[in-house]
Amino acid sequence: VIANFSGYVQAMLQEYAKNPSQNWKSKDAALFLVTSLAAKAQTQKHGVTQSSDLVNVTDFFTAHVAPDLQSPNINESPVLKADAIKYVMVFRSQLPKETLGACIPHMVRFLLSESHVVHTYAACGIERLFTVKLENGKHAITRASLESQTEGLLTNLFNALNMPGSGENEYIMKAIMRSFYLLQDAIVPYVGILISKLTEKLIAVSKNPSKPHFNHYLFESFCIAI
Repeated sequence: VIANFSGYVQAMLQEYAKNPSQNWKSKDAALFLVTSLAAKAQTQKHGVTQSSDLVNVTDFFTAHVAPDLQSPNINESPVLKADAIKYVMVFRSQLPKETLGACIPHMVRFLLSESHVVHTYAACGIERLFTVKLENGKHAITRASLESQTEGLLTNLFNALNMPGSGENEYIMKAIMRSFYLLQDAIVPYVGILISKLTEKLIAVSKNPSKPHFNHYLFESFCIAI
């Protein structure tokens, strides 16, 4: 089965390469097959923990996933951008920490995508990568590695909540909570503005509380900020 599907994956990627703008569905199908069939063992917490022989996870990322993440136009090919983020999330325990770190700035950019799916995937991807731990028990993404990106990360996360349809997006709020937790007192210079924005959101949702998970992460974010 793996050998058969490996041939299909290569054929669809070649089809995409002939005309990327027209044949994007071929790459979408190829990425779907890889994320579905390359997993040999996986958990909700860690993603794929053991991969099959379908592809080399890191090489496939470099050749076929990274170009979509690095695309300067955040609104172009939204399906392929979502596929790329999903690939990173699924194989987060298999990819080198340097690769995960390099993905963060692109996901931060994608938080401003007009596509509801893309900015939601970006928030979910950031939150998942912030939980990845190495064999020594330390986080793959550290507060120090985020130092230069702190302001942009926080700004884009809160701006994403202003996107149409994402006013109570639980994935974005969970990413905010996880960012606060990872950054700890690095958020102190911004905490006045952050508390103000959280309070605005609390006042808005208290009028008609309808998303319990969103509200939970909102209160968690308050607690960490305090």
